[in-house]
Amino acid sequence: MGPHELGDRPRVVVAPDKFKGSLTAAQAAAALAAGVRRHRPGARIPALPLADGGEGTVDAAVAAGARSRCTLARAPWRAGCGPAGRCSRHPPAPPPR
Repeated sequence: MGPHELGDRPRVVVAPDKFKGSLTAAQAAAALAAGVRRHRPGARIPALPLADGGEGTVDAAVAAGARSRCTLARAPWRAGCGPAGRCSRHPPAPPPR
C-alpha cells in the first residue's frame, strides 16, 4: 500500500479557496471533486472549502457546517457609552462606508 492509498481506494482531499467572480469555495470544491470522481470513481474525496479570511470566509465556514449569525458589535473604545456610542468623552462615530 502506497502512502496515498487506503487499500484500493485512494483519498483525494479537495480544499480550494473561491475563484473570485466565478465560483464560491464550496462550488469550486464540488466541481473539483466531480472531476476527480470521473477519473477515479472509487476514490474517497473529502471536499473542504477554504478561505483566507477575506471575502467568502463566512460562506466557506457555513459550507463546512458553521451557522451564520448576525450580531451588533460596538468598537471597544465605545464600551460604556450612551445610545449610538455617543458620550462626552468620545467624538461621534464616522459614517459607514
